[in-house]
Amino acid sequence: MGEARSHREVVAAADAFFLLLSMQAKPPPIWFTRAADEWLANSINPDVNDLVKMTGMSSRQIERLALRVYGASPKMLSRKYRALQAAVRLGLDPEAGWEQAAAGAFYDQSHFIRDFKTFVGMTPNQFADKDSPWITRLTIAKRQNLVTMPKLNLVS
Repeated sequence: MGEARSHREVVAAADAFFLLLSMQAKPPPIWFTRAADEWLANSINPDVNDLVKMTGMSSRQIERLALRVYGASPKMLSRKYRALQAAVRLGLDPEAGWEQAAAGAFYDQSHFIRDFKTFVGMTPNQFADKDSPWITRLTIAKRQNLVTMPKLNLVS
């Protein structure tokens, strides 16, 4: 790219470089994504040790693979899906209190609010407010009726 004289040449060189990188990339192992999806979908509070037991891998191997496949550590994935599951519960019943939405997956209310806001982008009260984006709650409700949809997709 240092020898390129025009924007078009720079773009062509970058395209060639990224094409070469994509051809060298290894596809993610399907068995791991299925195990991780099951781990995330089947618990309101996924524990990384459960994923270690499911796969027979060390926690460090799991961490490296999760970073490669998902771009996040297993602990971060657990936090994210725990908050998204709470958002689904709150979306289905906006009148529910924080304890019902949290379903025992959070240590206390401040922990729940902090993680909820981090991954949903607003506080639980803002999310449940009647003036919040109604399309989100409608989508959550409609997804619950799709029996063929993978369980993890109901919260992501």
